[in-house]
Parts: sequence; C-alpha cells; structure tokens
Amino acid sequence: MPFYKDRIFQWIFAILALLKAGALAYLYFWHPLGEAVLIFPDSLTYVYPAQTWLQYGAFWEAVSSTPMLLRTPGYPVFLAGIQWALGNATWAVVAVQNLLSLFMLVPVYLTAKELAGKTAARWAAGFCAASVLYFSLSFAVLTETLCTFLLAWFIYFLVRFLKKFQTASLLWASALLAATIYVRPAAYYFAFAAVILLVCFRAGKLFTYPVWKILAFFALPLGLMVGAWHVRNALQTGFKGFTSVGAYNLYIWNEDYLAKKFNVSVPQAHDALERALPPGFSSLPPARQVQFYKAMALPLIKESFFYKLSRAPLWAVKTLFGANFVH
Repeated sequence: MPFYKDRIFQWIFAILALLKAGALAYLYFWHPLGEAVLIFPDSLTYVYPAQTWLQYGAFWEAVSSTPMLLRTPGYPVFLAGIQWALGNATWAVVAVQNLLSLFMLVPVYLTAKELAGKTAARWAAGFCAASVLYFSLSFAVLTETLCTFLLAWFIYFLVRFLKKFQTASLLWASALLAATIYVRPAAYYFAFAAVILLVCFRAGKLFTYPVWKILAFFALPLGLMVGAWHVRNALQTGFKGFTSVGAYNLYIWNEDYLAKKFNVSVPQAHDALERALPPGFSSLPPARQVQFYKAMALPLIKESFFYKLSRAPLWAVKTLFGANFVH
C-alpha cells in the first residue's frame, strides 16, 4: 500500500500540518517579537551571502567583501531562491521550511517501511511528527530543517539500494548526501561512513554488488561534487579546506566554560574570546586564521574537558526538546 493511502499516516500528516499552520499564524499575527522570532545570531551569516549572490553573483562573508569560508553555499542558495521567487527571506523561508519538515514524514515512513514494515513506518512517522526539535527549528532561519530533510531522503535511497541494489538509488543517495554536506558541513563525515559501510557490507558478502560500482556510482560523484567547493576555496582564498567553521567553533565554543570560570555572561565570554585573537587577525590568510583558532582552542579544551563532560547530559536534553533563547 502506498504511503499516501495509509489512513494512520494521513492522520499524522494532517494533525502536524494543522499544528504547524496554527503556530505559523500565531507567530505572524500575535507574537510580540514579530519577525525577530525567526532570526538567530547565526542567521545573518547565511542571509548576507545569499544577498551578495543575488546581487553580485558571489558569496561573501557576513558584512564584508571577503569570499565566504565560514559557511557553505547550500543554505544561502536556498534562501536566495526563496527570496528571488517570493520576495521575502524570513517568513517565506520559514513557510517553506515548515513544508519541508512536514514532508520529511514521507522519507521517514518509507525508510522504516523498507526496514521493518508498515507498523514500524507508522511509529517512525509519529515520533518524527512529535519531535519538539524538528518543530522548533522549522521556525528559524537556520540550516537544520533543510539539512535534515535532505539527509532523510539520502538515508531512504541508501536503504533502498541495500534492499534492491539499483544503481539509480545509489546515484540519488550520492547527490542527496552532497547536497546535505553543502547545507551543513557536519554531514561531511557521513560521506566517509557511508563509503566504508558499503565496502564492508560487500567484503562481508552481504550483497554481490561490485565494489568498483560503489566507487564509481557513489564515492566518485560524491567526491567530485563536494570537491568542487574545495577547488573554489583554494582558487579564491588559498584555503584548501571545505569550510573554516570547524576551527572557529573549536575555539569559540569554549565561551560557556569561560563564562562559568570568570562568572560572566556567555556573550561577555564570547566577546573576550574575540578580543583575545591577535591584532590584525581578520586580515590574515584563511589558512593562518584556522591555525590560530586551533592553537588557541587546544589549551582551553584541555582545561575545560571535564566541565564539558559534566554538562553534556543537560545539553542533550535541551537539544532534544528544542529549547533555545528565542523559542
């Protein structure tokens, strides 16, 4: 039975659609913050490159004319497309993201059905619909909703390949994973994990699909698509990495520990970390900036390791329930 004929799935889908429509209407018409409820500190770092791409055909770092390295182009292109088509980069984006998070139930349902049947598919769709995190983030101008939507479809096509060994499914999985990585670089690690997983399955004789086809129709296209951004960065900035956000986060995410250590607010600790960077830091070559970030982060990470470990359960709960200072 197709997913759209499953009455249980129809009810889950309809209830979530009504809840989302109600929440969007409340935010638009009655929330005291208005449009500001959709905007986070990180939002500008995506919106600004989207606007420079629309106006000048190039991605620039936030409030500068420096080539974009901290972010990757997936989400700025998404924002630019919506702004170009609908003339709005906030409410329209959030409306589209709510549609994406609603239709994310489809790959979740289909994947679970492939793995364990109709009952499991219904439960999976229900749990996905009940997620406070997914619900909350669909109302934010941030990458998570688009990333998760693409990742859900990637997983579906990968599972479909493992069931039926169709080359088309493998190619779809490769393209969707590349798109996910461009939206949110944390997904970069899935590329290595997926290739290793497929090769190990083949080595363990769990299927007979040749390794050379796995490399030709999954690893190679994925490498070419992701590698294109590496080439762009190297040509425009001399930095050969995919993004500098990892090194930046490694350093700046020590702000919570410094806030506790010196009994100041997290924004104050953030400013202190920014001021601690060497004079003329912003004018250094990107590769040199990354070296500084890593070198300055290392002693802080060593010092705060056990504190971070003790805080991890609280952070996990906050993440699970979508708690943040706006919502």
